[in-house]
Amino acid sequence: MGREIELAPGRRVDGRVAIRFFTLDHALEFRTRPVIYRTVDPSTVTQRVVGSVVPCTPEENARWTEAAVACVAEIDSAARDLHEAHLRAAQPLPRRRARAERMRRDWDDAQRRYRSRFQAAVDRYSPVGLEISDAMRRQEELDRQRFLAERKAAELAEQRSEAIAKQRLGDLAGELRWSIRVSDSPSRTLHVVCVGVAPHAVPHDAAPLVEDVDVRTLRESIMEHRATGPVRFDESIDEHIRARFADLPGLARYTGLWRLWWDLFAEDYEPRERSRSNTATFGSSSTYSGFHC
Repeated sequence: MGREIELAPGRRVDGRVAIRFFTLDHALEFRTRPVIYRTVDPSTVTQRVVGSVVPCTPEENARWTEAAVACVAEIDSAARDLHEAHLRAAQPLPRRRARAERMRRDWDDAQRRYRSRFQAAVDRYSPVGLEISDAMRRQEELDRQRFLAERKAAELAEQRSEAIAKQRLGDLAGELRWSIRVSDSPSRTLHVVCVGVAPHAVPHDAAPLVEDVDVRTLRESIMEHRATGPVRFDESIDEHIRARFADLPGLARYTGLWRLWWDLFAEDYEPRERSRSNTATFGSSSTYSGFHC
């Protein structure tokens, strides 16, 4: 008839316990379902509800648990007595009217006693339940304020990181020098490399076409020569640029060649080829065939 509940208070971790609740079923009224709280070890909770882990002294932990156990035990006892009275009332009514009326009165009395004991147990627990729910509401507000503060700090850190990234991109645009080399095997290909950065996939016999120019001159040269063959940006360029941003937090740390080119010209340095995945590949595996304008 009753509901089992752990007798021992939940283990405190760093002076805190997790709160879990369950409802008690009323044997006679389906809509009456009072809430009872129990304390559990916070480390055993996998899905935490905001405000459910609250500060708690050892004395509070013991008192909260004792109140819950006492409430459940009393309601379980009342339910057992009601069940026994129901078994007696379910017996065939005697032929004598007086005895039948007495059995009906006994059943009515048993229901009244159950309701009275149920409500009394809930009323005795109510101050403790309010104390726990108040603690949870206070903790929920603290959790909300902490979340907002952490989100604000993360946004500020992201903004600072983005500002640094923009400054570095501007510096890189002026620092990097570019070259274009041409290979004819197996077909004519224009390889874009950075001066001073060892390329990964440029044939040794590739001949220089454009030497040591800035990024804007590089773009003009690509536009001029792109009809003679596909253009490939060596993957070493993207790696070299990304290394300059690896220390930044947030999305700025993933800044690479695409971001540099887009910030300068508002276009993809290697237009995406139509494919099932609709994704672009960078470096030596990508072929330049024109610009997005």
